[in-house]
Amino acid sequence: MGDLYAPHLPEPARNKTPATRTFVVLTSIASGAIVIASVIGFQLWQKQQPDAAGLASEVLDSMNASLDADDKFRDEGVHAESITVMHITGNMFEGQAELVNDSGKRDSASVHISYDGENLYWRTDPGSFFEVLTD
Repeated sequence: MGDLYAPHLPEPARNKTPATRTFVVLTSIASGAIVIASVIGFQLWQKQQPDAAGLASEVLDSMNASLDADDKFRDEGVHAESITVMHITGNMFEGQAELVNDSGKRDSASVHISYDGENLYWRTDPGSFFEVLTD
């Protein structure tokens, strides 16, 4: 008498067709190219960012030159004593300047800075120097 129950045999493994192998190879090459292009793009992007080394001293010198050029600030002896600069994004920076006048009165002012590696532009909010100008 024959076996009433025969275990189900697994089907033999199918050979990968050339089309499937080609797809896998092309997908792997494309993925690798995308990763390499991303790394290169990131490196180029980083090189284009402005180098902020020494930016604080440049802004401080520029602020003091501007304050010395203005009669009112020069007469009161207002000058920026120090500045702390923080990178925000792209070519935008924010700073906090410590101001002092000849009588020793101190205040701080927010400084908004744009710097592209060559050109420097800074500004303060209206009224930022009011405290050091009044006694």
